[in-house]
Amino acid sequence: MRPKLYLLILFFALSNIALAQPKSIYGSVRDKDGEPISQALLWVSDMDTIFYSDNNGDFNIPILSHKHYLKVTAPEFSSKRIVLPYNHNQPLLIYLEQNITDEYFNPYEVVRLAKNKRAENEEKYTAYTGTAFKSTTANLFNVPFQIPIASGFILPGKGDTGIMFYSEQISKHNFQNEYSFSDSVIAYRAGGNLPVPNFNYVSDKDLSLYHNQLSLPELDYRKYFSPLGDRGLRYYKFSAKGTYMDGNRKVFRISFEPKKYGSATLKGYMELYDSTYTLAFAKFSFDNAHHLKSLDSVAVEQFFVYQNDEYRQVHNHLTHYLHITGFSGNYESNTYFSDYEYQNSNPEIKLGTEVYHLDSLAINGDSNIWKNHAPKPISTQAERVLTSENLNKIFRGKYARNLHFHTEFKPFQLLYKRYIYREDDLYFNLSPLYYMPGFNTVEGAYLTYKVPIKVYKPNTEWSLTPMVRYGFADNEFKSRMTAELTYDLKNPKKVSLEVGHVFDQFNEEDPISPFINTYYSLVLGKNYMKLYGKDYIRAGYQLEIVNGLEFQSSLEYGNRFAVYNNTDYTFFGDGSNFTPNNPTADDVIDENGFKEHHALTFRTQLAYQFHQRYKTINGKKVALQMNTPRVYLNYRQGIKSSFSDTRFAFASAGISFNTDLGNAGHTKWDFSAGGFMDNKYMEFIDYQHFNGTQTFYLQQSAYSYSSIKRFSTLGYYSYSTDQAFIEAHVEHHFDGALLSKISFLRNTGIHAFGGANYLNNFSDPQFLEVVFGIDNIMDILKIEIASSIHNINDVRPTILVGIDFNYLYYVRNKR
Repeated sequence: MRPKLYLLILFFALSNIALAQPKSIYGSVRDKDGEPISQALLWVSDMDTIFYSDNNGDFNIPILSHKHYLKVTAPEFSSKRIVLPYNHNQPLLIYLEQNITDEYFNPYEVVRLAKNKRAENEEKYTAYTGTAFKSTTANLFNVPFQIPIASGFILPGKGDTGIMFYSEQISKHNFQNEYSFSDSVIAYRAGGNLPVPNFNYVSDKDLSLYHNQLSLPELDYRKYFSPLGDRGLRYYKFSAKGTYMDGNRKVFRISFEPKKYGSATLKGYMELYDSTYTLAFAKFSFDNAHHLKSLDSVAVEQFFVYQNDEYRQVHNHLTHYLHITGFSGNYESNTYFSDYEYQNSNPEIKLGTEVYHLDSLAINGDSNIWKNHAPKPISTQAERVLTSENLNKIFRGKYARNLHFHTEFKPFQLLYKRYIYREDDLYFNLSPLYYMPGFNTVEGAYLTYKVPIKVYKPNTEWSLTPMVRYGFADNEFKSRMTAELTYDLKNPKKVSLEVGHVFDQFNEEDPISPFINTYYSLVLGKNYMKLYGKDYIRAGYQLEIVNGLEFQSSLEYGNRFAVYNNTDYTFFGDGSNFTPNNPTADDVIDENGFKEHHALTFRTQLAYQFHQRYKTINGKKVALQMNTPRVYLNYRQGIKSSFSDTRFAFASAGISFNTDLGNAGHTKWDFSAGGFMDNKYMEFIDYQHFNGTQTFYLQQSAYSYSSIKRFSTLGYYSYSTDQAFIEAHVEHHFDGALLSKISFLRNTGIHAFGGANYLNNFSDPQFLEVVFGIDNIMDILKIEIASSIHNINDVRPTILVGIDFNYLYYVRNKR
């Protein structure tokens, strides 16, 4: 009997071991017509992880064989609860029905009740912690035409269509509010032929209808009214679309749309649970009626569930649609949450200023890691991109700070295409040869070339940029060498050194581009660019003292001398309209130039960006571009000594910010003022100059923090001063408030804007100009009509054209 007893015990032991082995259930989710349902949520009891069906409706869930139940639900469908186990060797075919009833309800009454609960729900259900699996995909759908040489380099080519970039990441999220959140990456992988930055640092975490207003801070200055907000009943039309049951909870489906075009509103529908008035599902869009800049629309889908009576968000999907002159594509992100837990929103909780952290150790291409963590199977096309166009080496380690590629060198291609070399820690960039030629009246025709060289080390970055230039009219070589060392990458500090023999514009902000000046000089016989020569050496230092507070300074010693016109050549005419190269200012400079002299000049600037946030990529801190106010203080001094001649002291201060005006659009502001505390001896170079415009081309502002800090009709040096000044700029963007009222303009996406620029230098008549225009023309152009009105007898409107689109990311990062 005893051997039989042992065999029986052994049989039960083996049976328990077998039962404890991980198994899986697999199958497909379909609607009543047998069509696959993608993004269906599948949740197994006693497991926190949520799984999703793929684009074919298929799923595969690893579970233990003891009893569970499976809850299956999907947006727009009633949920289903299934008791397990089933025969795990057979596929499980699950059918969901919409079961939307025609039960009457008053949508305005439901929204009113939801509005009354909004503040409570906002406090309870906007701050959260959790683990997120996020995939991002950049797609190019249509390339309408091909341009020889340019297509595939300057412009996308036919071969670029499809997935241009795909990435996946697993990260820990802790979100409190738009200024207090963190995203720490556990694992990351990417593929494609163009590394696309993740610009959704806030939007895909905080587009909650529980807020009074929603915003897209990475894309737009404007805020949009929520249909559940305090003004929802004023700005929206609501329609009842039926009810259904999610378990024992009734869900109301309500569509919403703006009452009028151009208002700061959304369009879509939401599903609300009865009594709690929490969201079950939301699908809405920011679209052309709102005149998003550079984008046609942004579509949002959000999915929420009650899991063991705990309310949580499980899925967030954003799609940014882009259409430029026939080129179309999108950027979409899918975020799936697990370990998700809402916290009561507490403004006092501060999570620090780092919002995104990616370490080289997190970049991992191990397919088993992704297979075990992915909430649904990856698409065949995305798998191909990750395999054949893998970008992990680009993002991994210290090289991840350098998102460029080593391309094959073909000398002939330098005629039209840059050559990028990156091998180990060395990077350099050879610009195309058509960048070299130019023309001005001092040098005549000239050739110029520079080669940026960078060396990346684990804790430092070196940069060396040599430049050479030769003018055929003055027969003179010029050169400049710039060297920079960035160290302490966790809080970067930069030391720089420049030395050179160069010709520079009197205004160091370079108010007229060499290309535009070449066109005006050769074609129109106008030489607006004014130059002087200098032999100099400059040392600089900059750092961030505390987060958001930037400090930079430099000390320059130079021998400065006047230069003159050496040619009157133009394509048409004899150059009789050329003006002297040197501007005129009483007792300082005239057409004969200025006295050669030596100058020792000290500069420093303090600037503070409110709510500055940053990301850390492989140990390097990178500040994010913010829409928050910025204040700045500048000081400049000419130091008199036995080897330098100038003596002056100049200080200025300013602020740049934006205001949201709801349905009326948004306004940009910039105010600054300053003056010379000492001007004992100074040259025209040291005057305070202002960025004017005398050409048809509206050059972008030289200041990254303020796109409006420039004048549209001011002469380049007509108001330069050695006294005090007040400068003010304001520009209001009506967004959809004006042009969307006109039916045939409604779908063009163009914006209307207007503004004014003011300058007072306390010696010349006060300068005031008004501007009005439209931008976002085909997503890339702007046209402005501007007129100075400081002299009412000399009001002459000027039409200017500008480019409001930066394609250089594609040019520099195309693989």
